[in-house]
Amino acid sequence: MAEARRLPISIVFGRVQTKLRLFRDRVDSAMTSALRRPPREMPAVRGGADAERLDVLPGPDTFVLYRIVGNDLPPLHAPDQSLDNLRFLLEHEPLLEDCEKRFVINRVVDPERRAAMIDLLEQHGQPYLEIPFEWSVYRQIPWALDDYPIGYLLGDAIDELPADRRDAAIAGLYRHKNNYVMNNNGARNAALADGRGRAKWVLPWDGNCFLTKEAWETLRAGVRTAPHHHYVCVPMARAERNVDVVEGRVGARQATHEPQLIFRCDADHAFDERFPYGRRSKVELLWRLGVRGAWDKFRLEAWDLPPPTPVPAAHHAVGWVARLDNGNGRGAAARSLEMRARGSLRNQAIIELLSGMDSATISPFIGPDRLRLFDDASLARLAATAEGDGPPGALRASILAEAEEALGRGPFSPLQKTTRAPSGDPRDYWHPAPYWWPNPASPNGLPYIRRDGERAPGTVPFGPGSEQFDRSALQRVFDDTTALALAWGITGDPVFARHAAERVRMWFLDPDTAMTAHLRYAQVRLGHAGNEGAPAGIIEAKDFYYFLDAVTLCRRAGALSQQEADRFAEWLEAYLGWLLDSPQGRAECRAVNNHGTYYDLQVAAIAAYLGEARLLLETFRRAEDRLRSQVTPDGAQPGELKRRDSRHYCAFNLAGWVALAVLAERCGLRFEGGRRSDGRDILNAVAWLLDRPQAAAWPDARFDVHRLAPLAAFAAHRRGEPAPPFSDAAIRLSEETGLPPFWPLSGIGVPV
Repeated sequence: MAEARRLPISIVFGRVQTKLRLFRDRVDSAMTSALRRPPREMPAVRGGADAERLDVLPGPDTFVLYRIVGNDLPPLHAPDQSLDNLRFLLEHEPLLEDCEKRFVINRVVDPERRAAMIDLLEQHGQPYLEIPFEWSVYRQIPWALDDYPIGYLLGDAIDELPADRRDAAIAGLYRHKNNYVMNNNGARNAALADGRGRAKWVLPWDGNCFLTKEAWETLRAGVRTAPHHHYVCVPMARAERNVDVVEGRVGARQATHEPQLIFRCDADHAFDERFPYGRRSKVELLWRLGVRGAWDKFRLEAWDLPPPTPVPAAHHAVGWVARLDNGNGRGAAARSLEMRARGSLRNQAIIELLSGMDSATISPFIGPDRLRLFDDASLARLAATAEGDGPPGALRASILAEAEEALGRGPFSPLQKTTRAPSGDPRDYWHPAPYWWPNPASPNGLPYIRRDGERAPGTVPFGPGSEQFDRSALQRVFDDTTALALAWGITGDPVFARHAAERVRMWFLDPDTAMTAHLRYAQVRLGHAGNEGAPAGIIEAKDFYYFLDAVTLCRRAGALSQQEADRFAEWLEAYLGWLLDSPQGRAECRAVNNHGTYYDLQVAAIAAYLGEARLLLETFRRAEDRLRSQVTPDGAQPGELKRRDSRHYCAFNLAGWVALAVLAERCGLRFEGGRRSDGRDILNAVAWLLDRPQAAAWPDARFDVHRLAPLAAFAAHRRGEPAPPFSDAAIRLSEETGLPPFWPLSGIGVPV
């Protein structure tokens, strides 16, 4: 065939060269109109042979058959199923009378498989269209969280589902990504658009469809029995082995599966591109056309797109088509099991492919060698800055002053506290719940009772009595190590790096002094839960998110050996396992207020340091849903406004969200929490907080207004505006604000 050459175009509709637009949830207005409008009035539906003849197109019945070849999805498919079946089809399918065969190469991600498919088609002289895959587009596609009830990912709803429905719920989160990569209905519509001018009947079929000579003749004859119908259904028969198709062991009796569709070239309906592969992509159109079948009994889940309004159109069923083997080697003995489990396997395959692709997009940006909160370029500029040189000079002076102070104290160990955790192990982290006091109505003061906003003796960080517990010492480890490491970063003085590394060794690495890798006794409420810590105690280690950058700087300075770095990673892995699997960790993960925010920040920071891409992605996906549940469309935070010190908690929670947004950006992640169309986002929450009247609405004299400067800077940066000025007093803020020390050095948005 002279036309057997690649058509170098990106297809949206037709064959016109078009730059691929960024994929979005909605099809464009033209497609939406085509999907929604009812078909033209067809006299055939109302009856009468004369009326039917009025809707018959003149001319011969010609056909154009498209096979859409895309990405393989193990374990549903064998890894090379698409290529193997394409080869089988090209070598064994007969010529089909009055039918032009064409192919669509549909967003094949693997460049080697794509090249092999194209080479095979060109060897056989087959014309094809290509819809290319572009990583730059894929990276910008969000998760489909808006399909789900707010807070759906935070509770037990998904975990309590049966395994097959749980897989479907997780796969649904990838709907937008699925629609770009698998492009199921997008490719079908592209074939439809290309084929309307080529033949009277267009067959936009899946890539594994195979027609024998007998099946084709039956199909042609069936189409001619009702030429006034605009839609024809062709039931599908699944082959256990490809050879069974050509040897006549697959036929109409096995054709009990979801049909392929034939469109008359002037048909009004098209496929709805919002519906993804594996979730009724074709069934949506069957529902719309009024085609009855087993799909009428499909369960609708909370996250499903609503079914369409039926607009019945004249159609009929004819013949059959074979579906070639998926190549997974299950064989006839497991066929019935495969039919029951196919939907679950499909969902697992979708999750595996897309989560793997997401991981590939962020893997270059994660691991222990990269800074994720502080900024290398800002550090370099600060190294060349003189003290007294405006705000940068003040920042440099603040870092060096704190580092000098840190040289005169520490290092620290859990063994230094003057009391012990209920376990009796001096290495166990131990701290009472700060707002819980002895019960005055009980002789022994047990069980303790809560007084919101009133800290118990010894629980104020660095206050009187704090030496009894570990809270202040751990904070010293976080903050002193960070100041010392940053001081090395801007001066190159090895003394700072050595002292920073010593703090890491003593608290985390030395088997005689290191903390055990859990927080079982953080925020113990005596007389409750067997004197184990509350889930809320996990927040006391929230500042891993900036401390891990200090460890990275120690490694760069050579102050920590590779062996020590490996041991630190092992400690983190053990602690991360406890965060994920312990009763405290599982409960804190479900917290709806700032505790949930800082749990996500802690898990995300550790996952990024350890290179755990899939856990990092899962954490940010959950965080986006958490943000939707915390912030109202006008920017308020109801969960924090309930608290006695509501202004503090609103600002504290937002500090966590700002850190999460910076972390996401540094990890190459698209994080929708910065700006959402429904207003449930960080920028709107910052604006709400900054707009509150300072005295009447916030009767809290202890609130340090300087802590608002980083939030305002973040918002300005994300809006593309100049950062507002800030005073020297805002450079180093209390740990209770949730903000990192020396925040202008971070990615919050203030240039240094």
